Amino acid sequence: MGPQTTPSSGLWQAGLAVMIGAFVLGFTDNLVFTFSSDIGLWQFQALRGVACLILIALQTWLMGGSMMPKRWRPVLLRCGLLSIAILLFFGALPLTGVAMAGAGMFTAPIFVLIYSVILFREQIGLYRILAVAIGSLGVILILDLGGNAFSFYALMAIGAGAFYGANHIVTRRHCADESPAALLFVYIIMITIVGIIMASLMSMVSLPADISADAYYLLRGWSPFSWMQLLMLILNALGTVIALQFMAWGYQRAETSYVAIYEYSYLLFGGLFGWLLWGDILGVKSLFGIVCIVLAGAVITLRNRAAAQSADATA
Repeated sequence: MGPQTTPSSGLWQAGLAVMIGAFVLGFTDNLVFTFSSDIGLWQFQALRGVACLILIALQTWLMGGSMMPKRWRPVLLRCGLLSIAILLFFGALPLTGVAMAGAGMFTAPIFVLIYSVILFREQIGLYRILAVAIGSLGVILILDLGGNAFSFYALMAIGAGAFYGANHIVTRRHCADESPAALLFVYIIMITIVGIIMASLMSMVSLPADISADAYYLLRGWSPFSWMQLLMLILNALGTVIALQFMAWGYQRAETSYVAIYEYSYLLFGGLFGWLLWGDILGVKSLFGIVCIVLAGAVITLRNRAAAQSADATA
């Protein structure tokens, strides 16, 4: 049986939780640039994962509760989808920038709608079809598909959005009764193990001397780092723990397609902190692309709400 319609008060609470998570991630994701030149993707995920596990264990000890899920199979599926999405996102982030990687990741609500139609036979009308088209235009503008700035790493970001959207559907439909701490714990365990294994394997491989910096970031194994870089990594881990628990709570409290629009605020927060910390300024094309994506999300949310209300009225 599918999830029930969420009252407007619950929707705002869920949306606020997701926006708080997006704000925190917008800041901490920008910290990745402080160590990405010296720490590769796999070592970053392994070290951040260990830091996250320590923070989660401390939180559980202080506040109580259980980190064990009630049903392992759906939780493992959810965390596997999220792990793939995060690896693709952080694989692309230092190579494309926060705004571009974020735009790819936040095609997720569009994918959520597509999955809902294909998997659950949800009926959508002209407005939501147009919203998908507008959102797709926004993605094309930000990622510069077909332009000189387009690269393989932009496709990685879009792939992250596809897996992220699938994660949201599984979270709402099959993990609504799980605690945010349990969902986060299993995800961190999974991505930490992947990071340790891949970093160790990459350390055994001799990379060519003329390998590009981009490929080196993706293929590098274990390497030394400074105390300052470790501090930035711990701050990133702390932000991840806080943000993902807020987001998991929000997606548990409302239908996926209702609250997905609030996560678009990451594009604003990520761009804002990118400007404050690194002086990155979005161009007119990118700004217009963000407007298109947010507009698409708003239309999808409003039409989903209207459709749910109509279904309740005729039930």
